[in-house]
Amino acid sequence: MMQDAAVHLTITEFLQQLGFADFIWRGEPLTLAFERSGTLMIEPREQGLLLVRLQEISEYDCEDLIPKALRAVHYDQPLPLRAHTGMKGASQLAFIVALSRQQLSIAGLNEALGVLDYLHQQLNQ
Repeated sequence: MMQDAAVHLTITEFLQQLGFADFIWRGEPLTLAFERSGTLMIEPREQGLLLVRLQEISEYDCEDLIPKALRAVHYDQPLPLRAHTGMKGASQLAFIVALSRQQLSIAGLNEALGVLDYLHQQLNQ
């Protein structure tokens, strides 16, 4: 139960930092759409939190972007957290980071978001 409280407090604090002062998170997966940076999905799991950042891509860009995404998350890349990539449907590229319960804090969440942001920036270079 204490771990569930840690998830709740971390997500609530994160949302308050974004300006959602009166938002009450009820434990369901959370989807936030940002005008410039795509969609962020946060899903509580038994093991902690799953964070997914989605970016719309054109079918014409897949041939270039998918190999870039795979290289960006390769095990030899110096990322502070392990990241994965994949496609959601035919037009959304996803980068995924899982936070364990031990990593669960506002600092851990911000670090994971920083990794997701960095990975998406790598696609646009």
